[in-house]
Amino acid sequence: DTTPPVTTISLFPEYPTGDNGWYVTPVTIKLEALDDMSGGNKTYYSINSEPWELYEVPLALTEDNLYNIVYFSTDNAENLEFPKLANVKVDQTPPFINLTYKVIYDNPIQGWVILNTVIAVDYMSGMERVEFYLNDQYVTTINGEGPIYQWIYTPLGYLKYIKACAFDKAGNMAYDEFLPKNSVRIIQQSTYSMFLRLLERFPLLQRLLDNLK
Repeated sequence: DTTPPVTTISLFPEYPTGDNGWYVTPVTIKLEALDDMSGGNKTYYSINSEPWELYEVPLALTEDNLYNIVYFSTDNAENLEFPKLANVKVDQTPPFINLTYKVIYDNPIQGWVILNTVIAVDYMSGMERVEFYLNDQYVTTINGEGPIYQWIYTPLGYLKYIKACAFDKAGNMAYDEFLPKNSVRIIQQSTYSMFLRLLERFPLLQRLLDNLK
């Protein structure tokens, strides 16, 4: 017997459950050395350059990581299989996201302009994009690795809420939003600023209000 055994690797789930080759769920690895003439196959593996271990039961990859799995088998005739390499990417954690706003322009006639700023970070697969929604309606997408994504807009009509969804390259999503009470605060801020400007333009209105106190 001069032929080394041949080791096969099986992944469960068989195919990546996320985007771009990433798994967003735990992965189970099964190694199997095909019998040869002398038998007595033993399989060894190493994950991310850790010491070699004897394979006995399937391997469970449950943590977010880039796994480099090296494996090989031997037989009773001391034939040694050339080591093989398998790469498995696991990212089960959604990105971190923080959405803030700033009124950057407030005019009593032309209305007001809001700058939305998103800080989005993903420490495993990396950021892919941020989507913005206004009152449940999709508005725009900003692609890129971030971490800063900005969107400037002028709201028309009733503003219910603003929502931003951050997607990492594995397909995990996290979102942040201005709830209605916070949106009211934006409107009140703009309206109050408009009211102060009206008072500046019409001093008689200010006097009238003073007399009503």
